[in-house]
Amino acid sequence: MTRLPAILAAVLAGVVLLASCGPAPRRPVRTPGYLVGAYYYLWYPENFRQQGWLRAKLLPPQEPAVGIYSSRDLQVIEQHISWCSRAGIDFLALDWWPRHPQRNRLISEAFLRASNLGAIRFCIFYETQDLGFDPKLGITLLTPERIDFLVEDVLKLARRFFDHPRYLRLDGQPVIFFYLT
Repeated sequence: MTRLPAILAAVLAGVVLLASCGPAPRRPVRTPGYLVGAYYYLWYPENFRQQGWLRAKLLPPQEPAVGIYSSRDLQVIEQHISWCSRAGIDFLALDWWPRHPQRNRLISEAFLRASNLGAIRFCIFYETQDLGFDPKLGITLLTPERIDFLVEDVLKLARRFFDHPRYLRLDGQPVIFFYLT
């Protein structure tokens, strides 16, 4: 009988602890047939130095939740995937720069190595502006040479990623986004 108050105290402490944490985050209710995606850029920390970040403009300024990170950091990628999955994001569109192979390598060398990759799908977000965006016209003019390059590059992407088990498919077909077409 002397143990009963200790057990009750432990149970009460557990209830107070759980109550103070608030409700467990729930995955948002979703409409069947719709997918939610987000763009995922693999250009950090370089872009922090070049363009900064939006939350730096808040009062008081705030750093990213995981600090000034590197897109090579597997723990950061895993945290991002975890947050996205909990928030109901179904897939991430990873940026692909036709003329920046060092940045593109981060898809295979970092992102695809995440231990929790099974929690999300991915697809390619092709930065056509890298083929020669004309700011005066507001377009990437696809000359015959650029078309040849684009076709060859997309074929390389297809061989490299489209068969990956986590690559996003709709009706059995791989998805790719083209930016500034």
